[in-house]
Amino acid sequence: MKYFLLDYDHATSEVSVTPIEEISEALAAYSEREREVLGSSHEVVLFYGESEDDLRRTHARYFVGIAELADRAMARATAHARATRPEARAAT
Repeated sequence: MKYFLLDYDHATSEVSVTPIEEISEALAAYSEREREVLGSSHEVVLFYGESEDDLRRTHARYFVGIAELADRAMARATAHARATRPEARAAT
């Protein structure tokens, strides 16, 4: 497991991710970056996880546009609706 320092700029939708191994280093980097961007359009977040791919999957809003997020949500809702219709349940 690693720490991931994410810096998301709301004005440009640019994101940077820095993997960090040690908690003390991660917390120091987080605090420093927070001070650097105070009052700006940046959002700084510290995550802990298995991989950057997991981070991109679980926190997609930082990595994809709103249209793609909406498409993904609609696809999940449609699949769920199909799976829970009475005729779908009767077939299983």
